[in-house]
Amino acid sequence: MPIAQHLMAAICSRLPRPLPAIGSDAAQCLVAYPWPGNIREMHNELSRALALSDGATLRAADLSPKVLQGQAGQSLSKGGRGPAANALLGSGTLAERLDAVEATILRETLLRLNWNRTRAAA
Repeated sequence: MPIAQHLMAAICSRLPRPLPAIGSDAAQCLVAYPWPGNIREMHNELSRALALSDGATLRAADLSPKVLQGQAGQSLSKGGRGPAANALLGSGTLAERLDAVEATILRETLLRLNWNRTRAAA
């Protein structure tokens, strides 16, 4: 990811921090995301991730949910809907379906953040 590395070097030169390496999980997410906002969107995403990252390596967990969800290979069921949409459209009362959606979102967030409840609650 030469473009991401170049942007990160420029961002880190303005921040009081060394340039981190890009972890393989983060690189996969960055490559898979379509970047509809082009270079400006990538710059904003990397600025955010570098501000939140505290390690020597930029990890997927440092990226925003929209970039993580844009990653190729997201599990979608038939009809192109994700698990949360399926829970919402399923049977049961509205309260039961909303509980199922909330549980799905919480589970996916915790999985994405390696079960770090503090980061998931932020």
